[in-house]
Amino acid sequence: MISTFLKNFFQKGLLGIYHNFLLSYRQIRRGDRNVMVFIIYGLLYDVFLNLYKPFSVKFLDRVGGTAFHISLLNSLPGFLAVFALIPGAVIINRFRRKKGVISVFFGISRAFVLMLVFIPYMPEALRPILFVVLMSAMNFPDAISQSGLQGFLGDVFNGVDRSRAITLRNKFGQMVAMAVTLSTGFIVMLVPKNEAQTITVYQVLFAAAVVFGIAEIFVFMRFKEPQKESPEGGEGGGRPSLKSGFKAVLEPLKDRKFVAYMIPTIYFYFMYQAGWPLFSILQVIDLKATEFHMALNAALAGICGFLGANFWGRRIAKKGNDFTTVIATLLLAVSVFLTILSPNIWVYILCQGFGGFVGIGVVITMFNGLLAATPDKNRVIYIAVFNTFVNLSLGLSPLFANVLYEAMGTRQAMAVMGLGRLLSTVILYVIYLRNKRKVIKSV
Repeated sequence: MISTFLKNFFQKGLLGIYHNFLLSYRQIRRGDRNVMVFIIYGLLYDVFLNLYKPFSVKFLDRVGGTAFHISLLNSLPGFLAVFALIPGAVIINRFRRKKGVISVFFGISRAFVLMLVFIPYMPEALRPILFVVLMSAMNFPDAISQSGLQGFLGDVFNGVDRSRAITLRNKFGQMVAMAVTLSTGFIVMLVPKNEAQTITVYQVLFAAAVVFGIAEIFVFMRFKEPQKESPEGGEGGGRPSLKSGFKAVLEPLKDRKFVAYMIPTIYFYFMYQAGWPLFSILQVIDLKATEFHMALNAALAGICGFLGANFWGRRIAKKGNDFTTVIATLLLAVSVFLTILSPNIWVYILCQGFGGFVGIGVVITMFNGLLAATPDKNRVIYIAVFNTFVNLSLGLSPLFANVLYEAMGTRQAMAVMGLGRLLSTVILYVIYLRNKRKVIKSV
C-alpha cells in the first residue's frame, strides 16, 4: 500500500508539478512584458506577505494575546479600511498615471511592518494590543493600494490577458508562499534556543519582509501603463475635482447590474471571513499548533493551490467563470465540515490542503467576476465601493464569529459558518441560472 502511494506520488504528484511549470513557462513566453512584470511583482509581494503574516497569530499568542485579540486582529483592519477606500480611490482616480500614487500607499503600508520590529521593546501588558493596532492600521494604506491595484490591472490587461495573468500570478504565488512559509517555520523551530531568541527571530523576519516589500515596489514601477488623455471623469483634459470624484461614488450604487453582483458576493465574503478567526483558534489554541505545524500547513496548501490553478483555469475556459465560482464556493463550504472533524493537527493540515486547492479557484473566479462586473470608466471607484463593503464585512464577520465561539465553542461555531457558506453557494447558483436564462432568451 505504501509503495503504491509513493509510486502515485512520484508519477502523478511530482510529474504534475513539472508539467504545470512547463505549461506556465510556455504561457509566459507567449505573454507580453506586463504579464512578466505582474508575475515577478506578485512573487515579491508573496515573499513580503509570507515572511510576516502566516505566523502573526502565533506571534500574538507568544506576546500574550488571547482569543479576543485574535478576533480583534481579524476584525479591526476591516473597519479601518472602510474609512480609507473611497477617499483613497477618489485621490487615485484624479491621476492620469496611477502606478506612482499606488506605490506611495504601498510604501506607507510597508512602513507599518517595520514598526512591528519594536513590539517586544514595549511594556509586556501593551504588546498584544499594540500588535493588533499596528497590523490593523497597516490595512488603511494597504486597502487603498490594493483597491487601486485592482483597477490598475483592469486598465493594463484586456479580458484574455487578464485571466491568463491572474492565473499564472496566483499559480506561482502559491509555490513561493509555500517555500517561504516552510523555510521560516523551520527557522523559527530550529534556530532559537529559548523564548527570547524566538521573539528575536520574528523581529528579523519582520525586517526582511520590509526589504522584499521595497523590492516589490521597484518592480511594480516597471509596469507599462496605458496612456490616457485625461484622468477618468476629467473635463476638457483636466484633472477631476475632489467634489466630482466623490459624486462619482454614487454611480456604482445606481448601477443595477453592479449592485446585483455585489449583494450576494458580499454575503459570501461575510461567511468566508467569519471562518478566519475560528480556523486560527482551532489551529493555535485548540490543536496547539507550533510554527512548524503552521509551516507544513502553508506548504501543503501552497502545493495544492499551485496544482489547482490550472484545474480552475480549465474549468473557467470550459464552463465559464460564473458556474466555476459556484463549484469553487461549494467545495470551500465542504472544506469547513472536513476541518471540523479534524481530531488532531495532522488531519487539520490535510484538510487545509484541500482548502488550498479549492481556495485558489475562489480567488481567481472572484477577481475575474469583479473585473467583469465593473465598467472601464471609473473602475477604480467601482472597486473601491465594492471593497468598502467587503471590508465592512471583514470588520463585522469576526465579531459575529467571536459571539458564536463564546456561545458554542470552536467547532460548533464553525458548523454554523459552514452552513452560511453553503447558503451563499445556493444564492450564487440561483443567480447563475437566472443569468443563463436571460442569455438564452436574448439569443
